[in-house]
Amino acid sequence: MPDPASSPPSPRPAVPLQAVSFFAGALEVAIRSEAMVESVRWPNPMSLASPAGRATEVLNLRGNRVPILDLGEACGLGGCQSSSRSRIVVARVEGGLLGFRADRLGEIGVLDSWQADGPQAPPLPILGGFYLDQRPVWLLDLDRLWREIQDPTSL
Repeated sequence: MPDPASSPPSPRPAVPLQAVSFFAGALEVAIRSEAMVESVRWPNPMSLASPAGRATEVLNLRGNRVPILDLGEACGLGGCQSSSRSRIVVARVEGGLLGFRADRLGEIGVLDSWQADGPQAPPLPILGGFYLDQRPVWLLDLDRLWREIQDPTSL
């Protein structure tokens, strides 16, 4: 299997681009709105005995097994905390569904103005930095994140 870290990022998307944002602490990330499947209240996903890449849990979403990534943990911010505002954001990727633990949802909006000199990028596969209502937002590279999960068929 090829090393996912060496795989090239997806092409930079054209702006403006409609996206859904969500937070891990103060870090705001986004996914393309057409990739969004749903957000669910904080259920109790099962821990994976052998974590697959960044995924440490799996959620059974109406019969679909969804690997879960904790954004806060992946970015070294500490794990996302369960609260009345926390959610698991489920996105459609090239191979199935992928979930993200988030402290809270952001908004649906239009990303524009490629961010050349904004804050440091998080340690996640990203397509780049953009602005959403003048706030810096990192657009996640969902396909590359999916490839980082070493064997999604074993979930």
